[in-house]
Amino acid sequence: MIYIAIDNSSTTAKKMVQLIEEMPFATIYRDFNTTTKKAFKEIEEGRTIKAENATELLKNLKK
Repeated sequence: MIYIAIDNSSTTAKKMVQLIEEMPFATIYRDFNTTTKKAFKEIEEGRTIKAENATELLKNLKK
Protein backbone atom coordinates (compact mmCIF):
# COMPACT_ATOMS: atom_id res chain seq x y z
CA MET A 1 0.00 0.00 0.00
CA ILE A 2 1.23 3.48 -0.84
CA TYR A 3 0.10 6.75 0.70
CA ILE A 4 0.41 9.96 -1.29
CA ALA A 5 -0.24 13.41 0.10
CA ILE A 6 -1.63 15.81 -2.49
CA ASP A 7 -2.23 19.49 -1.83
CA ASN A 8 -5.41 19.70 -3.83
CA SER A 9 -5.74 23.47 -3.78
CA SER A 10 -4.78 23.81 -7.45
CA THR A 11 -6.96 22.86 -10.41
CA THR A 12 -4.32 20.47 -11.73
CA ALA A 13 -4.14 18.63 -8.40
CA LYS A 14 -7.93 18.35 -8.25
CA LYS A 15 -7.94 16.80 -11.73
CA MET A 16 -5.25 14.35 -10.62
CA VAL A 17 -7.34 13.30 -7.62
CA GLN A 18 -10.38 12.84 -9.87
CA LEU A 19 -8.33 10.66 -12.20
CA ILE A 20 -7.11 8.50 -9.33
CA GLU A 21 -10.69 8.18 -7.99
CA GLU A 22 -11.77 6.65 -11.30
CA MET A 23 -9.14 3.90 -11.12
CA PRO A 24 -10.53 0.61 -9.78
CA PHE A 25 -7.40 -0.21 -7.76
CA ALA A 26 -7.17 3.11 -5.90
CA THR A 27 -9.09 4.59 -2.98
CA ILE A 28 -9.07 8.24 -1.97
CA TYR A 29 -9.38 8.83 1.78
CA ARG A 30 -10.48 12.37 2.46
CA ASP A 31 -11.06 12.24 6.23
CA PHE A 32 -8.44 11.00 8.64
CA ASN A 33 -8.73 10.03 12.27
CA THR A 34 -6.56 11.63 14.97
CA THR A 35 -3.93 8.88 14.87
CA THR A 36 -3.48 9.20 11.11
CA LYS A 37 -3.22 13.00 11.32
CA LYS A 38 -0.54 12.64 14.02
CA ALA A 39 1.38 10.13 11.87
CA PHE A 40 1.35 12.42 8.84
CA LYS A 41 2.59 15.30 11.01
CA GLU A 42 5.47 13.15 12.29
CA ILE A 43 6.38 12.22 8.72
CA GLU A 44 6.39 15.87 7.64
CA GLU A 45 8.60 16.78 10.61
CA GLY A 46 11.02 13.94 9.86
CA ARG A 47 10.36 12.19 13.18
CA THR A 48 9.94 8.70 11.74
CA ILE A 49 12.03 5.59 12.21
CA LYS A 50 13.10 3.70 9.10
CA ALA A 51 14.11 0.06 9.20
CA GLU A 52 14.83 -2.72 6.71
CA ASN A 53 13.19 -5.40 8.88
CA ALA A 54 11.48 -6.02 12.22
CA THR A 55 14.75 -6.70 14.08
CA GLU A 56 16.26 -3.41 12.94
CA LEU A 57 13.03 -1.59 13.82
CA LEU A 58 13.09 -2.94 17.37
CA LYS A 59 16.73 -1.90 17.78
CA ASN A 60 15.90 1.62 16.60
CA LEU A 61 12.87 1.88 18.86
CA LYS A 62 14.98 0.99 21.93
CA LYS A 63 17.35 3.93 21.32
